[in-house]
Amino acid sequence: ELVWFYLRDPCPSFIDSESVTWVHPGYGGSPERWRKGTAPENKATSTWYAGIQYDGDIARAKQVLNELDTYYPGAEKYEIAGFFWWQGDRDSRSEALSSHYESNLVQLIKQLRKDFNAPGAKFVCASLGQTKKDDVGNEREILDA
Repeated sequence: ELVWFYLRDPCPSFIDSESVTWVHPGYGGSPERWRKGTAPENKATSTWYAGIQYDGDIARAKQVLNELDTYYPGAEKYEIAGFFWWQGDRDSRSEALSSHYESNLVQLIKQLRKDFNAPGAKFVCASLGQTKKDDVGNEREILDA
């Protein structure tokens, strides 16, 4: 899910279908969310934090690039020409998440380009393909992004 696992900036709070307002942590924060007006639950034993999957994926990609010859014998340099994002469907199951999906996706693209020093890198986004062209609602929000 784009918001909790990949986004480096905090997601705006949102109101769910039961009129509960939820707050999401900024980068490095935990837990995933809490009710507005309450204190976040302290999960001292949890290793999860907002952005953990992004950090891990970027660290692994940069490790491969730093050890390029190990993975591609004879390779001495590389160019980041683009990024590929395979969108799942968890964001589409929530009106709050899908309504912020486009702005979150834009932030992800900017962050990837920055982290890999590739300001002109192309970005390709694919979906699972279960959303029909004439669908409405949350699925449409994701497709339109």
